[in-house]
Amino acid sequence: MADPFREIWRPHRYKVYYGGRGSGKSWAVAQALIVMSDMANIRVLCCREIQNSIKDSSYQILKDTAERLGIAGRFSFFESEIRHRRTGARFIFKGLSRNTQSVKSTEGIDIAWVEEAQTVSETSWETLIPTIRKPGSEIWVTFNPLNADDPTTKRFVENPPPEAYVRKINFDENPHFPPELRAEMEHDKAIDYEKYLHIWEGFPRTVSDAQVFKGRYSVESFPDDLWKRAERLFFGADFGFARDPNTLIRCFMYDGKLYIDYEVLCNGH
Repeated sequence: MADPFREIWRPHRYKVYYGGRGSGKSWAVAQALIVMSDMANIRVLCCREIQNSIKDSSYQILKDTAERLGIAGRFSFFESEIRHRRTGARFIFKGLSRNTQSVKSTEGIDIAWVEEAQTVSETSWETLIPTIRKPGSEIWVTFNPLNADDPTTKRFVENPPPEAYVRKINFDENPHFPPELRAEMEHDKAIDYEKYLHIWEGFPRTVSDAQVFKGRYSVESFPDDLWKRAERLFFGADFGFARDPNTLIRCFMYDGKLYIDYEVLCNGH
């Protein structure tokens, strides 16, 4: 399996990783930043929309990563900052929505990592992006999409800026996807397919009370040749716009029920 994070080591103004739960996005980014800080004197700004305390930040995952790599002793873990003892690299932590002036005054940032970016407002993006202006500086974005029209999805997925590397990644590309999460994923897939698509496949939330089939369907097995008992087969297609997926289905009616026995979802083809 190819490494979905290989581009994290190449220069891009924006590196955007989005998708469902259990993909390993945050762990991969944290590992890259810890390794980079062990090699060079970089200044990293770790942001979230809301950060009431250091517990709400990426501090712990960075510390855990340094310990997992066996190099935690090379860092000093202060109350609200992490520093590398040899290279001088620093990790700074800030909330975006309540610290506008503080974010604007932050100088010399090499990498800004925006975690849980699905909740970041357009105002916060307009504040942060011009602040990260050091030559060669980068903005790394990780998030699980919330709604199709949230500011982060619109800005980085629907209309990616120049020099942006955008990559969707889900659990099926994570070789370390734990069995506990797999059990949860399979359960959601069986009982609530929209929830499964949103949480595990990284699709924006689309479920609403206006859905025609909400609460009126189930995902379960049936005989492969059941369609032969139907009077006719039906085929449906929905061609996606922009980054929405193209969809093809085959279905049939039998015994008062609508069966969908084949479906295909794909982007960019």
